[in-house]
Amino acid sequence: MSASRERRERQALRATGQSTDKRIVKKKKADKTKDALTRWVVGIFVGIIGFTLVVLFLMGQGIPQRTLNAADINGEKIKINELEFHYYLAVSSFVDGWGEWLPYVGFDPSQPHESQQYFDEPGYTYRDYFLDEAMESLRSTVANWSDARANGVELTEDDIWYLEYNVEDLKRSARENNMSLNRLLTTIFGRGVTEESFRSTFSRMLLADRWRGMVYESYEVTENMINAHYWDNRNNFDQVTFYTLTLSGEPESDCDDDDHDHHHEEPTEEERAAAMEDASRRANEMLAAVNAGNFHRLALEYCDEAVRETLEADSTATFVQNMSLRGATGSAEGDWLADFARVPGDKTVIEDGTSFTVMVFVSRRLDAGSPTDVDVRHILVPFRENQDGPLYDVPEAEETAARMRANQLLYEWKSNGGTEDLFAEMADEHSSDPGSNGTRVADGGNSGGLYEGVTLGSMVEEFEEWCFNGDHSIGDTGIVRTVFGYHIMYLVRKGDPAWITDIRNTLKNDAFREYQENLAAGFEVKRGNFALRFW
Repeated sequence: MSASRERRERQALRATGQSTDKRIVKKKKADKTKDALTRWVVGIFVGIIGFTLVVLFLMGQGIPQRTLNAADINGEKIKINELEFHYYLAVSSFVDGWGEWLPYVGFDPSQPHESQQYFDEPGYTYRDYFLDEAMESLRSTVANWSDARANGVELTEDDIWYLEYNVEDLKRSARENNMSLNRLLTTIFGRGVTEESFRSTFSRMLLADRWRGMVYESYEVTENMINAHYWDNRNNFDQVTFYTLTLSGEPESDCDDDDHDHHHEEPTEEERAAAMEDASRRANEMLAAVNAGNFHRLALEYCDEAVRETLEADSTATFVQNMSLRGATGSAEGDWLADFARVPGDKTVIEDGTSFTVMVFVSRRLDAGSPTDVDVRHILVPFRENQDGPLYDVPEAEETAARMRANQLLYEWKSNGGTEDLFAEMADEHSSDPGSNGTRVADGGNSGGLYEGVTLGSMVEEFEEWCFNGDHSIGDTGIVRTVFGYHIMYLVRKGDPAWITDIRNTLKNDAFREYQENLAAGFEVKRGNFALRFW
């Protein structure tokens, strides 16, 4: 500043009565306040940036997921990483369940879940749905886990082995993908999942599942309970046998079905009425004379011309044997057949508006069916030595040799007492198939050709046909040919008929479902809304 300018400012200050020193002090205070405000604003801005970077870093490391509580279930703190595991299971179950139909329900697993609306519920996303499912899964798991611990139940050696097996399988996958186990776990389940948290979460689920199984198996279903359920629900288990013929009340067309160019005129009301009257007459005339013994003969006399050729070619075309009543009720015919007052020889005509159906009731019985499963031993004689797999084109010499060898072994077994123990010994010695227990069991011996719990669909057709033949009793033997060779069969055990197994499972499921609902009702889920912001 020039000397003349300073002189003018001092003169101005003197003119206003202000001293130069006071002005300088005031200016310095203003500058200091301004600097402090600037530093404060900058400090806050820098702090926000720093805090954000720290949060992002911690989230990237999965620290919030491992430390913050996503939920509190009756005092049990659930970390975000455990929630992530159950969330993954919910998504996986949904995807597996819907499969190729996922596009039709509006869900794309590759897109953010929060951007996809759940079905037709506005404001409710798939993220909301999977989160709710995960929370319910956690509630059930914690409830059963707590109940197990309260009853002194712990993980078994098999459970611990299964846990270690899964961990080792994950480690193998991690090595194959050139990444650490924790990196693989976070890729699959979420950022906070580590080997430690995986073990803890999986262990809790294993114990909960073990307890569920123990509770389910603890329910005893007595014979009286089974019989009571059957009599209350007979239409779900019974079969009926009857004769039936339907007479059409529609006017017959005089046009060939293949004559597409010819104009078909709609029948008049008079023609429709005449056709219905004719069908009604035929049906009632047949009803007056029909019984189970003459049903087919009268069916040929009164049937529509359109089905005559079929009835002439097949004498059983009007006969329905052992039709299940399950699902049959709801129609006039089904309700008539299912009426408990029905007795053999009952007959009726049922009109449905366009036709008349003549029916004769023959019988009703319980669908005992085949056993649910069987235990069977077998000795397999292959077509050739060291045969590996099925053979579909077998030379006659090999065929004959295998058949003769099978008959020889069966005769040898019968000649030496024909016991199950002997059969098992001979299977160990002669069979090329050791049975379902593998080539060796714990004591070092073979399994005696034993297959336990054989169910329909688990074996080749010919093998199953013999196993589930209703005429076979425990201890029966036989020889069955399959593409693997000749099987010498020995029936060890027959499971309950399907209807008994069905009722037993229904009663146990009902009791177990009630237990689960009551147990879960005592556990309250309190969500950690603050923690969920980091998820």
